[in-house]
Amino acid sequence: MHGTNDNIPNLAPFGEFGAFVLSLYKRISDLEEQIKNKTEDDEIYFYTVSEAAAKLKVSKTSVYRLIEDGCLKTLGDFRHKKISKESLENYIKQFVV
Repeated sequence: MHGTNDNIPNLAPFGEFGAFVLSLYKRISDLEEQIKNKTEDDEIYFYTVSEAAAKLKVSKTSVYRLIEDGCLKTLGDFRHKKISKESLENYIKQFVV
């Protein structure tokens, strides 16, 4: 991970599974970069699904749909999803008026 793409193996022979692993690798790399660039002013760096729903003024189910559709980047398993502050802010800038 550590911000370099030199160590990524060729996953093409593994088909969909390889593409999935590569997408996870890229997501983790993005999150590592966000954490590295975190400042003291960032009080809430990751939002829970409930917090994101409140901020967007939608249901938690709607937030889960946004996650499934790839609109929001997350960290964690299904029950403990954390939405990156940057991802939520980008979504708001792009789609919320």
